[in-house]
Amino acid sequence: MSYKKFDNKKYYIEKILTKNNYYTTYIALDTNDNNKKYVIKAKENTNAKENISNSSLRNEYNIITDLKGITGVPKIINYNGNTIIYEHLGENFEEIVKRDKVLSIKNCAMFMVNVLQLLMNIHNKNILHRDIKPSNFIYDKTMQNIWIIDFNISTYCSSYKNNVYNKNIIGTPKYCSHNIYDKNTKYTKRDDLISLGYVLFYLHLGFLPWQKSRVCYYSDETIKTMKKNPKKHLYNNKNPLEFKVYMEYCYNLDINEDPDYKILVNMFYNLHKKISNDNIESNIVKDTNNENFVYL
Repeated sequence: MSYKKFDNKKYYIEKILTKNNYYTTYIALDTNDNNKKYVIKAKENTNAKENISNSSLRNEYNIITDLKGITGVPKIINYNGNTIIYEHLGENFEEIVKRDKVLSIKNCAMFMVNVLQLLMNIHNKNILHRDIKPSNFIYDKTMQNIWIIDFNISTYCSSYKNNVYNKNIIGTPKYCSHNIYDKNTKYTKRDDLISLGYVLFYLHLGFLPWQKSRVCYYSDETIKTMKKNPKKHLYNNKNPLEFKVYMEYCYNLDINEDPDYKILVNMFYNLHKKISNDNIESNIVKDTNNENFVYL
């Protein structure tokens, strides 16, 4: 890769994480500070997209500023209107599946315990993430510390009190709530939790039923139909009962109902405890190619 200058400092670009019409996200090294690693989200220099990219970065900065002090929300090192710089925290959960591995039930339970508490704290600030997906969760090797990232399309719950309905699909189609396909509804807390449920199944199975392949999906209409009927398309005997109970609970939440996060956290905590006591699985991930267990 090459060097790029951000905020009057030169960084070595190790990797491009994401790139779109509005901004590019890099993993970059500060060669003047022992190659300390950062994540840098930088605006693309195109005048036609300038207002949108500026608004996106500014929204992310404002949201994270309002979430200051919440464990699991990354700290901003610097923001200057054109770039946001974060400390590099670790690898994201999508990388696990890309290596043809899936999370054990025990690790799935620990993931849910951590993320549900994190989302509870974010929702208690009246903020909706709106793009829940594996690549937006960062973990350390113990699975004890998980961070949520990418708040550029996040918003405040108060913005949705005046019957602001969905005009387009919000978030990533593979993981967005089934409710988002309905133009006569609005995005609320339940939809963050439903998206999290799809992430849970994906991390344990390595796929979702609306995928034709790793990079190819069915049409939005087909995905909508499949998501509307999880009993037929999502549940199977490879998943513990708690996975189904979680999804049924979230699907049955009313549009403005506050979820009972503590009940859900306790359910997954007890699942994790049961597996630990029974020694059914250790703290590992499973290789989907050869059915062997390998350390995360």
